[in-house]
Amino acid sequence: MSGYSAYQKSQRVTMEPIQVEADVLGRITREIESLRGESGPELVKCLYRNVQLWNAFAADCLSPDNKLTDQLKASIVSLSIWVEKHTHLVSKGKATPDALIDVNRSVIAGLFQAQKAQGRGSPPPPPGASHEHHISSSA
Repeated sequence: MSGYSAYQKSQRVTMEPIQVEADVLGRITREIESLRGESGPELVKCLYRNVQLWNAFAADCLSPDNKLTDQLKASIVSLSIWVEKHTHLVSKGKATPDALIDVNRSVIAGLFQAQKAQGRGSPPPPPGASHEHHISSSA
């Protein structure tokens, strides 16, 4: 394991769960953005990771330990279904990934707002996030 990989792993361990969610979602979103306009296996793999993440979010909403409101849990489950359907269209070349990127970015901003509302102050941007995103999510 390289020094950087070890640093990343230790950073994830010390991050709040909400920061980990924003970090992972941000990484996948940036990868989708970098593949925008492409087609082929790299894009499909990336889109599949995004669907997997959204499925994990939905599964977490079904846990009895999940403390989110019922309305928010239902919204997350609905979004995960939409993400899967839209991903299928993108992978078939019938849609662009732009709406997936927009949804992911909106959720990232919401995660930062939730952390701020919990009294933890303004969170730092997730590793690898652009400065531009941090500014727009803290507005």
